[in-house]
Amino acid sequence: MAGYNVYTQTVYFLLVQAAVCMTCSDIIIRSGSSESSKRGNFSSPSYPENYPKNFQCEFKFVGDLNERVLINITDFQLSGQPTEVTTWNSMCPDDYIDIFIEIEHPDHNILELPHQGRYCGNDLSRLPHLLMSLNRTLIIWFDTDGDNQTSRGFFGTYEFISDEPYKMGQQANLGSCGWTMKSDVKMEGYIMAPYYPAVYPDNLNCYYKLEGRPGQRIKLEFIDFDIYYGGDHCPYDSLRIHDGNSSRAPQIGKYCNKINGLVIYSTNHNLYLEFETRSGRPFVSYPWGEKAVRMSGFKAKYTFSDNFVDLGFITDGTHIRGSHCDVRVQSDLESTGVIMSPNFPGPSPSNITCFYYIDGLEDNEHLEKVVLNFEATRFPETGRKRCGKENSYISAYLEGQSSSQEPDDYICSDNIPENIISRDPRLIIKYTTHDNTLSQAIGFQAQFRFAKAYGIGGTPASIASEAPCYFSYRSSSLKNGTINSPRYPDTYPRDITCTYELIAERNEFIMIAFKSFNVSSSNERVGECSGNGLTAISVQSDNETLHVDEFCGASIPGPLLSKPTNQKLILTFKSNSVELAQTFLAGYEFIYKSDVLYGKENITKQSSGIISPPPPSPYKPEAKTVWTWYIYPSNPGAEIQLKVKDIDIQNGTQEGCKDAALRIYQLDGDGFETCGQDGNMEYVASGPISIKFISLLSAEAKRPQFNIIWTEVISDRSGTRSIFDENISNALSNLDILYIIMAVVIVILIIVLIAICVCIKCTSKKPKTRQHSLQKSSKPSEADMPMDLEMVGSDTKTPMLPPSISTNSTFMPYDHQMNNTYSRHMAAPADYMLTDYDHASSTLSDKRSFSPLHSSIHQSMGLPKYHSDNHHLYAADGRLTNI
Repeated sequence: MAGYNVYTQTVYFLLVQAAVCMTCSDIIIRSGSSESSKRGNFSSPSYPENYPKNFQCEFKFVGDLNERVLINITDFQLSGQPTEVTTWNSMCPDDYIDIFIEIEHPDHNILELPHQGRYCGNDLSRLPHLLMSLNRTLIIWFDTDGDNQTSRGFFGTYEFISDEPYKMGQQANLGSCGWTMKSDVKMEGYIMAPYYPAVYPDNLNCYYKLEGRPGQRIKLEFIDFDIYYGGDHCPYDSLRIHDGNSSRAPQIGKYCNKINGLVIYSTNHNLYLEFETRSGRPFVSYPWGEKAVRMSGFKAKYTFSDNFVDLGFITDGTHIRGSHCDVRVQSDLESTGVIMSPNFPGPSPSNITCFYYIDGLEDNEHLEKVVLNFEATRFPETGRKRCGKENSYISAYLEGQSSSQEPDDYICSDNIPENIISRDPRLIIKYTTHDNTLSQAIGFQAQFRFAKAYGIGGTPASIASEAPCYFSYRSSSLKNGTINSPRYPDTYPRDITCTYELIAERNEFIMIAFKSFNVSSSNERVGECSGNGLTAISVQSDNETLHVDEFCGASIPGPLLSKPTNQKLILTFKSNSVELAQTFLAGYEFIYKSDVLYGKENITKQSSGIISPPPPSPYKPEAKTVWTWYIYPSNPGAEIQLKVKDIDIQNGTQEGCKDAALRIYQLDGDGFETCGQDGNMEYVASGPISIKFISLLSAEAKRPQFNIIWTEVISDRSGTRSIFDENISNALSNLDILYIIMAVVIVILIIVLIAICVCIKCTSKKPKTRQHSLQKSSKPSEADMPMDLEMVGSDTKTPMLPPSISTNSTFMPYDHQMNNTYSRHMAAPADYMLTDYDHASSTLSDKRSFSPLHSSIHQSMGLPKYHSDNHHLYAADGRLTNI
């Protein structure tokens, strides 16, 4: 230690003398024979006081012939700051140091040498954490300007180390960066970056060739790995590893960044490594900062051995390059094969871990799962219900998850399954053995097959052999969940049919609410899906199909609800051979019937009317609403014309009809669906029509609104449609026209009264006997009473409405053209609520059928009832109403 102090004092004295002279000769620090001369400290002149200005000095560290120099600067304070200029000679305009590490001879002129870097400022993190010479010499050049400002300077440590670890093998040429390691010379050893553990320089190109004997394999275990990361694919600095004897051999990998625990195995008896560095790295901050990669390179232990796993056990599949015994098996479209443990049927080697990656197809056209059947297994008895990890075992990862996660199952002697079915296109099997393996003949053999998969979470149905994409969802198993198209969220395959069978309990509805929907088709109308579509079939318990809805396009369909008599809802998805889209996702739920306001109305013998949403349930505001109107033409050959007005239903057509929808279609399939604040629209049906309103919204939400005005029409030979009861239809759709008609009638009555008054006045001048005679005959008989009042400008006779009847009510006019009476559905007052039974049985097939609304109007007005063969009449104050 005394020698070390003397040596340090000597170095400090030389620095002080150089400062006095303002320039100094070379300050040379040499390695000696004593241990104390192998390491020490160095610093700038006058440290820790400020160094002098306008000063230049060279620090030269010279080791013995078999040594290298390693320095570490631990304090750094120079006047001035570095600029953003990336050229080394413009980075530090004030005080700085230059460092040279690639010096072949101590007497070389530094002006002719490549320098490692120029450093200035007061940020220690900008300096390399360690610097090492390539050979025996390292130089630091210190330069200060004439500024009056100076700083503390720098302080560091040095060490002369043996270069024996860097003689890694047979060097290609003196001074070149390339080595060959042979198993004939050394069975194990170390390789490292040429400057490890110091920061490596730019523009290196080094190679490492490992050559074993045939039958041997090579294990490369990295103790440290720290290479600059410049982005994906390592565009700046990297280490490439090839599975062979040259750079043309297959590449195992290209590596950079900081990596822990990297282990590489050769497939055969050769490995080839290339270590490359570049200049021009992004100049954001120095890469060896406190939180960044330190750019020390790498250090690895290599081992040649013929005791590593023999890869001959791989019959179907390929060895994964770089691994010890990992196997990859890839599908060849529903192909089959065998996997087995190493050395099977003999005992497996001890202390090995082998992974089997079994990959089914997954692309735009295919999706597969893996079915694995164990044919032979040999595991030691554990006497436990769960495999002991101290014994040999198999781990199964059914969803292709990372092996660092918990496996889905452990397999050993106590629980050999009949088969394993993956839930993902990839199945991973991890096989692990321990030290006790050699005393027991353990191992396994299993057959794999790739089966078509659909990525659907339901339970495969019993008829899966006939229809493989058939899944069931039972209320007894799960009350809610999701259904999706094949391979969701990826595109579904072509030419596929998938069926979803939902089975409820007796007191339940089945509800489907779509979350996303994009089923490609050239048509988006209900029932016109040209091969790509989702069909919803409501089925009774006796398998009688009651109704079909079909959807396609990119708009989200409205909710679906099964019929009250049905316990089964079947959805069928079909794709054609041309179009592909992004598929659908929907939620399903089995809900109690008491949670649904359900009703239907049959309209059979009417020629026009108005349909509006039913009022919410007063007993259960949160109930879902499903209401259906069935309209049947009452006239032979008639069509039904709809005018849908004032639509205000939650959501909108841009985002689809997730929560509520109005669905209109002919009973033979053609129709459409709407929601939001859609504009007025018209629709003509050639036969019976169904209008369904379905809403999942509670009464607290905004109440949906719509008005559907319908009437029967007949087309002539030219295609022109004539509307039955056109005046009434217009009157019902426009209250102002009714007021105009009433005003015209009142004016006519006034004119008639004036005319009567004039006649009476004229006849009062005649003889009394004549007057008396006229008075006797002026009272008309009941049979002579007029039956109707004519509407101005029309041949159709239209009655006046009593004040007690709302203008929204409908009534039954007589049509002379058809010589018949057409019944009209009369809307109930707002305070009148029909029960489900009333609506379900309200078939208006008899024009004289009992109506509680008619009876209530009659009784409330206290009017006498007049009857003829074609009319029911109520009279009040000279006004006539035709019902």
